[in-house]
Amino acid sequence: MKSNYLTTVLLLFFITFNLTSISQNALNFDGVNDRLICGNVAAYQISGTQITLEAWVKPTLFQAEVWKNNIIDKETHAPQQGYMLRCGEGGKVNFNLGAGAGWNELTTSTTVISLNSWSHIAATYDGMYMRIYINGICTDSIPKTMSFVDASASNLVIGDNSQSGRNFTGDIDEVRVWNVARTKAQIQANMNIEICGGQTGLQGYFRLNEGIAAGSNSAITSAINSAPQGNTAALTNFALTGATSNWVTGQSLTAAPNYGGDSIYHNMCEGNNYTFGTQILNQSGTYIENFMTAAGCDSIVTLFLTVNPNSSNTIIDTLCKGSTYVLGTQNITLAGTYNETFVNSKGCDSIVTLHLAVRYISTSVSVINGGNTLKALADPNTATFKWIDCDNGNIIIPNETSNLYSPSQSGHYAVIVNQNSCVDTSGCVPMTITAINGAQANIKLDIKPNPSKGVYYIQISQLNNPIRIQVLDITGQQIMTKEVNENQFEIDLGEFDNGIYFIQIQTENYSVSRKLIKL
Repeated sequence: MKSNYLTTVLLLFFITFNLTSISQNALNFDGVNDRLICGNVAAYQISGTQITLEAWVKPTLFQAEVWKNNIIDKETHAPQQGYMLRCGEGGKVNFNLGAGAGWNELTTSTTVISLNSWSHIAATYDGMYMRIYINGICTDSIPKTMSFVDASASNLVIGDNSQSGRNFTGDIDEVRVWNVARTKAQIQANMNIEICGGQTGLQGYFRLNEGIAAGSNSAITSAINSAPQGNTAALTNFALTGATSNWVTGQSLTAAPNYGGDSIYHNMCEGNNYTFGTQILNQSGTYIENFMTAAGCDSIVTLFLTVNPNSSNTIIDTLCKGSTYVLGTQNITLAGTYNETFVNSKGCDSIVTLHLAVRYISTSVSVINGGNTLKALADPNTATFKWIDCDNGNIIIPNETSNLYSPSQSGHYAVIVNQNSCVDTSGCVPMTITAINGAQANIKLDIKPNPSKGVYYIQISQLNNPIRIQVLDITGQQIMTKEVNENQFEIDLGEFDNGIYFIQIQTENYSVSRKLIKL
């Protein structure tokens, strides 16, 4: 059994913003066959009357046609479906939406971007106008009423088109795909900063900050989508080393706000695990994990983990025969070793091992002194005694506290023995009290062997016939009776269990009891 003591206390919660200007990474496309394949998940399947496409671009070569340098592309040609953002023809920008039966294009009327220079491009459609923004300024727009259709069979691709062959040459950074039409104010407010990925309408967001600029990046073959509902994108055909076809230095932007300072204090029991982000913990310590908030930003959380140990204890104890020892849910009556699990003060397992012995005391009683005295066989140096009258409601006989008791009349008697903090009561022993005259005092009774394996040879001197014999067990139950006319006879207890028995020999004016031990 494991007791999970999982009390988590959130002591401190505050937000700090890291708004430093950093030189980000971007992705360089060689214009030959480099492409970033983003897949065709539901987040990219945009249709209807609302869309925004955004990216920072630094072209190093323009194709003669404006539609050959693809920046963002998800299209099919038959039927004509999807959405595209492209550049070329000396620096013009093209925005294209497919409505199924034809293309709906907007191309800037003049050159709006330059080679070897970073430019921010945004294209929007709000159900009434298609617009193109360059560095936050709307350069061109056209009224358009239509409902564009998603190219459901095609992947979203960055740096090429879905069919390949319209490759972008240069650097691309901060690609954002929205299923809403962003306003001019929104575009201007966010184009120079990284944003959190969980904003309303943001379906795909590739910061492209992976890798080492112009370094060896052969192991980094995917780009993270910071919009939680999207997926990662696969780099295809990139060299991933050097200054081209690789991760390179991107546009200088203000970093996204990061949330930090959250602290969690957690206690748990030894043997359990605590999952903290990507970490599975089982040792006390201080741990840091970077989570993503619902808005798609980093949230740095510090965990103070305390692992409380389980405890153990050993008990050595004794139990009186016939008593019960309670250990947790166990009621124990026999000697042995037992285990029980409790909960300690920390709420963790406390395993108790009990080594239990059973204390036995002697309740045997013998008949002595010609059959008129009972003797308790327990050691009188360590035991106390109380004699009881079995024929009188088992009442305690006053003042009879010795190990010897001579009843004043015939009957059945037992003794209560208190020894080593245990109390037990003997069986009731039958007694027949007969006065002994002078002649009877000289009578001799000889029983051999005693102890015996069952057969006892008995000789009585100077005793008149007939002689009546009774054998009783330790409880006083008669198990044998017979009459003999001889002073020598035998008793056979072979069919009875080993133990203590009592033989009573009676004549008209004589009675005597003796103990028989059968081995």
